[in-house]
Amino acid sequence: MILIVEDDNDINNLIYQTLTKSGYECKQAFSGTEGIMLFDMQDFALVILDLMLPGMSGEDVLNKMKQNKNIP
Repeated sequence: MILIVEDDNDINNLIYQTLTKSGYECKQAFSGTEGIMLFDMQDFALVILDLMLPGMSGEDVLNKMKQNKNIP
């Protein structure tokens, strides 16, 4: 499963639609805190992470994710 963390609805939906049409299972998050919550609740093979998120930067989200799990 792939986690998409992107605050822009149009971009997030475009990535989601493209990946699901290619046969991938995806979850969408629209903020850093939502992304961390989903990441902690489920195992993901890959995270697509926007670096310019409002509130919590993508770098901060990545650091929090790496504290708990090793993920590309």
